[in-house]
Parts: sequence; C-alpha cells; structure tokens
Amino acid sequence: MTTNRIGTTEWMLLLVGVVLGILAGVVQGWAIAQKEQGKIKSGMRIFYIVGTVIVLVALKVTLNIAFPSYIATSQIGIWLSIVFAIGGLLLGRALYPQPVNSARRG
Repeated sequence: MTTNRIGTTEWMLLLVGVVLGILAGVVQGWAIAQKEQGKIKSGMRIFYIVGTVIVLVALKVTLNIAFPSYIATSQIGIWLSIVFAIGGLLLGRALYPQPVNSARRG
C-alpha cells in the first residue's frame, strides 16, 4: 500500500472520519449504558446503535462527494477511510465509561 498521493485534504478527511467515528462510538456507549441502567428499552438501544452507524456512513459518503480526492476515488483510499472510521468508532465506544452492575461485582 502506497500513500504517495495522500495530501493534506486526504489526511483531513481521514481525521474527520475518525472524529465522526469517535462521536458515533460515544453515542453507542451512551445507549448501552442507558439500557444497562434500565432507562431505555432494548429496542431503543438498537435504534441508537444502528442509527449512529447509518449516520456515520451517510456523513462519510457526503464528505467524499463534497471533497473529491484520492481517498474517494481509489479502492485503497476507500478502504483506508473505512478503517479509520471504524477505528474511531471503536475508540469512541471504548472511551465511554461502563456502568457497574451489582451482579458483576461478586
């Protein structure tokens, strides 16, 4: 994999993808914590989790259309963008604190 054609615009698009992924991960973590605390039901948790992934994908596609670059036009660039967005999603999910259940303490 060569990154010779990746310039400032491409790195900014990757950074925005990571930030969007982190935000989506935090929302997912919040939804899971709310379900664990009994504040929302399981259907609403699924709505938040699936909804954040859909919004993340929609925003990434919109950015790739609005700012055509090597990331948006090459196959390796698209895969790189996906990896960065998923990495951000997992990082954001890991950053959200887990609720402590009394059953798990034992």
